[in-house]
Amino acid sequence: MNIYRMSESYSCPKVLGAQKLGYEPIVRTEASEHSLDYYSQLEAVVAGMLEREGYELEQGGTCLLCQSNGIHVHIKSFLISLVGHLDRRIKVNGGWYPCEIKTLGRFSFDRFERKGFEEFMEYAGQEACYLEAEGKPGI
Repeated sequence: MNIYRMSESYSCPKVLGAQKLGYEPIVRTEASEHSLDYYSQLEAVVAGMLEREGYELEQGGTCLLCQSNGIHVHIKSFLISLVGHLDRRIKVNGGWYPCEIKTLGRFSFDRFERKGFEEFMEYAGQEACYLEAEGKPGI
């Protein structure tokens, strides 16, 4: 069974085609790791703001299965398996819901405010996978 990342679900046909042709995924560089650390720090700031507003959060931590940060979620079908890592779960009205925190630069945020997910279809695909895996609406 082939396993794919939920964060790459929007580009899934490209990923499937590349794998069929024998291409390997891009290896993360030191610069991309630094960028991930920066965005993880921004996520922590947003999570802290939610906690100060009285919300209870389940923290992501490091997934023991994948060595990635976040809460491990998956969707399995007979052909493929999609794996992802939620940033947090948030407790609202007694129930736990998936919470994915996206950080955008000023210009990207302006685009998002104008056009929403239409401009960020890769985020919409990732979010849809997380909601399907959790079987609940998200925050």
